[in-house]
Amino acid sequence: MDSFKLYTLDIGLHGAISGLDAATLVQGNEIFMQYKGALTEQFVLQELRCIENTEIHYWTPDESRAEIDFVVQHNGGVIPIEVKAEKHLKSKSIGIYVKQRTLSALRLRLTKKARR
Repeated sequence: MDSFKLYTLDIGLHGAISGLDAATLVQGNEIFMQYKGALTEQFVLQELRCIENTEIHYWTPDESRAEIDFVVQHNGGVIPIEVKAEKHLKSKSIGIYVKQRTLSALRLRLTKKARR
């Protein structure tokens, strides 16, 4: 079975469609905590789309809950990218993907910068 994810064209449109106000995004309240994973993936996708000659795909194996947010084909290579919105960087999915192939992988995370 083929799987897919839907994204908007622009992160600004994504935020507007969500109906969340700017204060929610800046303050990081409980509603935002549930939403920031999708927002982070949208941001990474938008940045990946700026790279010329790059194909971007999504991966999930049959009969598994594993998934890779983005599998990028660039300059003859394949790069799996797992996006995390929290400090927790463990990803069973990327381990499964890399184990099935002899590849390198990339994990990206979005965390709140500590105030000074």
